This record gives sequence, structure tokens and C-alpha cells, in this order.
Amino acid sequence: MKSKPQNPGHDNKGPNKPAAEPPLGAKDHYQREKERRARNTPVDSEAMAQARREYKALLETSAQKGRGGRPKKQPKPPVEEEEE
Repeated sequence: MKSKPQNPGHDNKGPNKPAAEPPLGAKDHYQREKERRARNTPVDSEAMAQARREYKALLETSAQKGRGGRPKKQPKPPVEEEEE
């Protein structure tokens, strides 16, 4: 059998490369990504922040609370039996 040729581009152990660190867990990755995105978020202008507050207030005032969902069942009227 022939062996596969070595591809130096995919080798993690090179003379100039540091030793690979073990992969981090999902929670660690989530926290790092959350912190990175928090640092890179653009700062909203005051006008945009005010518009966002007004829009949320408008949505809250016009929202109908407690409407929606499945309607309640109505009990059937009792059936009267006819006497002969």
C-alpha cells in the first residue's frame, strides 16, 4: 500500500508554530464571543437611542394584553329527555 503524502500546510506541529492548546468548552467559547461582540458594538447616537425608547413605549401602549390563544371551551347545554 502506498502511504498518503504529508501536507505541511495542515500540520499543527511546525518549528515556528506554538503547541496547540486543547479546545475550549462550549461555555468558554460562548463567554469569549459575548465579550468580543460587546467590545465591538458601535455606540448609538443619542437620537437613535431616543427613537428606540419612543418606539418601545409605542409598542407597549398599543399592545393588547391577554388577547390571543385558544378560546375557552363552552359547556354543552344539558339534553332534555322527552317522556312518552
